[in-house]
Amino acid sequence: MGAVAPILGAALADIARDVDRQFDHLLAVPADPRARLYEAMRHAAIGGGKRLRPLLTVATARLFGIAEATVESSYDDGGQGSDRVARWQHGLEAAARAPVFGLGPGSYSGPFAPFQGEEAHNSPIDWMDATGVVGLIALLSLWAWVAHRVHVSQRAGAGIALCALIVFSMFHFVLRQPVFWFFLLALASPLPLLRARSPRLGAH
Repeated sequence: MGAVAPILGAALADIARDVDRQFDHLLAVPADPRARLYEAMRHAAIGGGKRLRPLLTVATARLFGIAEATVESSYDDGGQGSDRVARWQHGLEAAARAPVFGLGPGSYSGPFAPFQGEEAHNSPIDWMDATGVVGLIALLSLWAWVAHRVHVSQRAGAGIALCALIVFSMFHFVLRQPVFWFFLLALASPLPLLRARSPRLGAH
């Protein structure tokens, strides 16, 4: 085990440099009033935990003899990766115009600039555009309350389902879909199916 740690540390440092280079390209800080917003985005995005998934992806690619350039290019296949990041950036720029109570119902992001009448494809950002920080705090509080209910119920299946639901909402604006609220409320008050089949957390 002692010999493995230095190898793993060197690999992680190598991948971290590649990840930082990609973030520098995607989240370059502009020399204008948007600089503080971009710096906040970089602070949230660039962290040690953000490098673990790229490390595992590259390690798997090396294991099966897949070129790393192919792995890196798959992120931006068809421009989807950079397009989504651009929409998030423009959604945050739109939110900065009315940060407290939001801009009201509507779509305020776009692929090339804010206020193009398109969604950011990120539930918290799209919701904050419409309702401001006040609405965002309410949404996060709701998610925290549901998470607490799931934790108290000690049902692993409900916990996994909640995590999947929240992760999915980071890539789509799901708050306008009734099925999202149905599943969220079902997790807050677990259905008999989840209660019967999900093992208790910590059970042996």
